[in-house]
Amino acid sequence: MATLTISEKTTGGGTDIYAQVYMPERITVRKLICLYVDHQIEQHENEPAVNRSYFMPAKQEQELNDPKPVKSRKLDAEQMYERAFSAFSKNEVILLVDEDQVDDLDQELLVRVDSTVTFLRLTPLVGG
Repeated sequence: MATLTISEKTTGGGTDIYAQVYMPERITVRKLICLYVDHQIEQHENEPAVNRSYFMPAKQEQELNDPKPVKSRKLDAEQMYERAFSAFSKNEVILLVDEDQVDDLDQELLVRVDSTVTFLRLTPLVGG
């Protein structure tokens, strides 16, 4: 197993997200995507509810209503895999492994200690 550095970027200048994920030395693109989705789901589920501002009502709304505990939405891994595979196959997300573009879900990758993976989310042009 190797620790792989994965980053997530957008062409629209969005914030980079970095993760360290354990990977086997040989892995298919499909399995790499699944492991990264699993990592993201785990991060989501382990994040304290207080830090999930996008799930929390605005402070003014909280004051007007009875405060209720916020429950996080349970994510369905299979559904998230399918969304990721769909985005990959539609070229909404480009996958770069060691700066080389990968375009086949079943392609086998050799993960080295210094390997990097970048998920580049493309921003559609307005009107095009």
